[in-house]
Amino acid sequence: MRGRSLTAEDSASAPLTVVINEALARRFWPGENPVGKRLKQGRPEWTSPWRVVAGVVGDVKFEGLA
Repeated sequence: MRGRSLTAEDSASAPLTVVINEALARRFWPGENPVGKRLKQGRPEWTSPWRVVAGVVGDVKFEGLA
């Protein structure tokens, strides 16, 4: 929907990138373009690495394994 998908250039030696869904984008950056913004996984006090948002995909509803 915005930005790009992950590519082979998003390797272990490159800056950490992530693709997020629309719901997460609206939650953290309402009314803004989240591409290029940074986020961390986990609690604020955790030492998780920062990741750069490369792209945004649509929300998907999923129910069960069937």
